[in-house]
Amino acid sequence: MRYGFVEEAHQIMEGLIAAAPFFDNRLPELFAGLSRSQFQFPVSYPTSCSPQAWAAASPLLFLRTMLRFEPDIRNATLSLAPRVPDWIGRLALEQVPLMGGHLSLRVEGDRSRLLSVPEGLTVVAEPRQPTF
Repeated sequence: MRYGFVEEAHQIMEGLIAAAPFFDNRLPELFAGLSRSQFQFPVSYPTSCSPQAWAAASPLLFLRTMLRFEPDIRNATLSLAPRVPDWIGRLALEQVPLMGGHLSLRVEGDRSRLLSVPEGLTVVAEPRQPTF
């Protein structure tokens, strides 16, 4: 997403989220890359660990990626340029600990509304980003 591949990033996220129920919502470190035309479900890889720490953390990375949430604490800034796909809809983040305070915001598509921002934090958003 950082390099402009928004739709491709959304496709990867959607695929992993769709696969999760087949693994009891405990994402494994990997599963077989067989075609959906051949199998209507993700095929387990026999020796993969499930859950796996990095796989279990992937929904948090998805969230950060969708929001293009890039904190720079050293410079007291937060870059925010959301691109939330329609299949997710609206997101609300409440009381996210940041810089000794809490950040709360609502996001839909590429629009965001800041509800609370820690004192001293500057939020830098894309210029074309409207609020709702």
